[in-house]
Amino acid sequence: MVIILIFDMIMDDFKLSEFVTKDNGILLFDDYGPDWAVSHVFDYLRENRDDLSFTLIPLRGHLFNKENKQVNMGAVLVKKN
Repeated sequence: MVIILIFDMIMDDFKLSEFVTKDNGILLFDDYGPDWAVSHVFDYLRENRDDLSFTLIPLRGHLFNKENKQVNMGAVLVKKN
């Protein structure tokens, strides 16, 4: 129940952000990673929205903790095509 509620909240944030973003504009969302709700929203969008492109920007450990860089985690850049 809680996961569904969080998914819906993040999806609502995305829809509102998308509404106010111009064509070819970009959105940036943080906290993409295997155990985070943001990941489920963007995985769903990536599978269902051909009009958007997604780029993962790895951030965890890449600036200040280079010995412990984490992959598949960071921010997601979304572009309205």
